[in-house]
Amino acid sequence: CELQLAKKLAFVEALRKAPIAVKTERANEQHYELPTAFFQTHLGARMKYSSCYFDTPDSSLDDAELSMLRLYCSRAQLRDGMHILELGCGWGSLTL
Repeated sequence: CELQLAKKLAFVEALRKAPIAVKTERANEQHYELPTAFFQTHLGARMKYSSCYFDTPDSSLDDAELSMLRLYCSRAQLRDGMHILELGCGWGSLTL
């Protein structure tokens, strides 16, 4: 039991010392240069790829995208008429 704990603690320490991201110079090649058709087959109608919120076990991907967008708006206290800069939610999924 103590050996397992020591291994886990060593692993955690190694993670703390490791870089947050690796091969960042290849980010565009690895992610952003994929064709839109790829994302259309794997994402919901809003093309949201940052996260979703499946608030019920039977939520569809489209439902989960909308639930997450609603949660963003609620937590940010967004209201009609506000100007926002949306970054990192996909193809402007919050503003669509």
